[in-house]
Amino acid sequence: YEARCARQGLDPGVQLASFVESLEGAELFWNSVEANLKAGRMRLVFVADEIPDELLTIVEFMNMRMSPTEVLALELRYFAGSGFSTHVPRLMGRSMVANAMKEGVAARQGGLRRAWGRETFLADAEERLGKDVSNALQAFLERCSTVFEIAWGTGAVNGSFTPRLRDVSSRGPISVYSDGRLEIKPSWLNDTEDACAWRALVVPRLAAMGWSQAAGDKGELVLRVDCQDWLPKADELFYAIQFDKAKIRRL
Repeated sequence: YEARCARQGLDPGVQLASFVESLEGAELFWNSVEANLKAGRMRLVFVADEIPDELLTIVEFMNMRMSPTEVLALELRYFAGSGFSTHVPRLMGRSMVANAMKEGVAARQGGLRRAWGRETFLADAEERLGKDVSNALQAFLERCSTVFEIAWGTGAVNGSFTPRLRDVSSRGPISVYSDGRLEIKPSWLNDTEDACAWRALVVPRLAAMGWSQAAGDKGELVLRVDCQDWLPKADELFYAIQFDKAKIRRL
């Protein structure tokens, strides 16, 4: 910091004072930095255009073990085409095992679940993923709202919504999370006769898009798809989960 200021002909103390409003504030600022470092209250972020699986494994391990330090990986992929270009951020390290552990602790402690809604979901998505991805999630949410009832999740860490048809099933074939993740779970549509009919329509449509649930020891496993892989197919996804109960009954 001091070297950079020197190269630019700036006084480091004055620059810092302009940030914290006074030189007295600068001393408090550095005292706070020292206290946080000693206590381990930090966020360590690995940033790259591509995060290898090996690095993600290390990040997730560190994130689980280095409490209260938070360790994250931020992947910034570059996309270009038709005269436009953008960087799509993908925040990793909070998901998978780390999130499962945090949500498990919240469930055991009780009272830490969160009631999500449209505004809180979109705000969390924008903070995690940036405005462009948040806008894309909002567009998909608004489109689903024209056909489906939106059921909001209660996760302690991630917000989520599930498009469902109340008079068909209490469940839905997909859920979208505020970290950008899509969960595909049509096998959950088994609580009514109409739900089974809905599932029979959705499964081959999703399979045609390259998304099929894998079978596990206890039945069908939830398929998780990252935002950069499913958002470009949002239009196809919207049509894939459609269900016209009246038309089915006529057939």
